Amino acid sequence: GPNTVIPARTNNNSQNKTAANACKEFFISEYIDGPNKNKVVEIFNPSDSVKSLIGYSIKIFQNGAPTPLNIPLAGNVNPKETHVVAHPQADANILAKANQTDVKMNFDGNDAVVLNQGQSNYIDKIGEIGVNPGSNGWTVPPSGSTKANDLRRKFPIDKGETDWNQGKNQWNSFPPDSMQNVKQHQNVCAATNDLSFTFANPTQSGTNPKYFEFDIES
Repeated sequence: GPNTVIPARTNNNSQNKTAANACKEFFISEYIDGPNKNKVVEIFNPSDSVKSLIGYSIKIFQNGAPTPLNIPLAGNVNPKETHVVAHPQADANILAKANQTDVKMNFDGNDAVVLNQGQSNYIDKIGEIGVNPGSNGWTVPPSGSTKANDLRRKFPIDKGETDWNQGKNQWNSFPPDSMQNVKQHQNVCAATNDLSFTFANPTQSGTNPKYFEFDIES
């Protein structure tokens, strides 16, 4: 409104998007361990460019096994969009959103799932390789699990995490049949820019702190 008065200060609350790999590299944005063959891994492209999945793969380490099942990925992913990989016998509502299917998409909560680039360059991970956590899967704080859940990456996460001690805190947990979020991901990398403006001939009042007085019109 007119004559809005705010303290003259900078905004320190905006996300830092300049960290290494922030909003640049593919990461896992959703993981569903649903009933029967309703298994989904969603990959998000946080960057500003179309990115090819050639050379990337999903690796599934079943029951603590040291050698994974390998699922090569293919296709291009538009900026801020997703690539959905599912089991070919998943429900029709999942297959309608799938970009790719593979029979090796067969995990059940105690299998580590890794996003890999090249030979063995792990760039994101759910669970611990070489560990079988038991039939209840790995805990996802505060009360979730990799078993029989829909895990969605939290909004501020802007890159993959291969340390599960850190990564387990990066997910929100939902019931395994809450499929409506598949094929989309709300993320800081896709957020609109902060409001920015410049002052032209501002008036100044007050002594400590200083104030700028200006009008904002929508």
